[in-house]
Amino acid sequence: MKPLSVKDLMAFGDRLGMTQCIDPGGGLATVGRVSQVVRWGNPCGAIPPESIVLLERTASDRRPERSWPSVAAWSDRNITCAALCGTEAMPPFLVERSAMAGVPFFLSRYSAALLQSRLIGLIREIGLRRVVVHGVLVRVSGLGVLITGASGAGKTLCGLALVARGGFWVADDVVVLEGRGERLFGRGHDRTRRLIALRGQGVMGVESLMGTGVLCDETRVDVVVGLRGNSDCGGTDLDGRSGSVREIVGVRLPFLDVKARRDAARTAERVLERIKGLAAA
Repeated sequence: MKPLSVKDLMAFGDRLGMTQCIDPGGGLATVGRVSQVVRWGNPCGAIPPESIVLLERTASDRRPERSWPSVAAWSDRNITCAALCGTEAMPPFLVERSAMAGVPFFLSRYSAALLQSRLIGLIREIGLRRVVVHGVLVRVSGLGVLITGASGAGKTLCGLALVARGGFWVADDVVVLEGRGERLFGRGHDRTRRLIALRGQGVMGVESLMGTGVLCDETRVDVVVGLRGNSDCGGTDLDGRSGSVREIVGVRLPFLDVKARRDAARTAERVLERIKGLAAA
């Protein structure tokens, strides 16, 4: 799961009931990541790495700052952000502690239970918007085309044929997809983005096969093509009906079911025909 940065967190202030933020030193400790949410108690166990710590305003002694960790605990690098819940006024003592430790601190009008629930939801929402899929990703006719299908369906050959028709190559075999807002973007995996696997020929460098002029590091993904091999669906030569959609990390994309032809060039031509309407739109 991709952890949430403190900077990302502050962008959702309204959803977190945030009323005030202390940012010692500026920059909101952007290198800090948040993947754990801990409600501070007395006593409180060890704080996990990459933690945001929540402190109840309605502490039993009515002095929440006295329930907060000591300066030594504040200096623990596990704490990347802290929050005081159920209040709109920051006690001066906490302002001082925040500055001493260099830890961002914010206030929330929500209770610790509600804020914890919302923070966990945000971490999942953002963290799970990245997925790795098996397929081929190219950009052709101004559209990012993700080609999926079973092993041996002809995805790589179809992608190469699309590049030969004016497209750009992005990734083969391992495609990293990431949702950003209402859009989906794709790229190759860091370890394999410059490699291509051809059946019967092994793995080779993309540049040696196609040159550098047709390479693209990343593209927005606009359509998913499901490629069916000769053994799929009883060998029928018909394409699937249009109008289907696929949802990937919360982004809905048009899905086109295409039957692979024996000649990859013909398959590519069929894909271009099917996406023509999307490109025009």
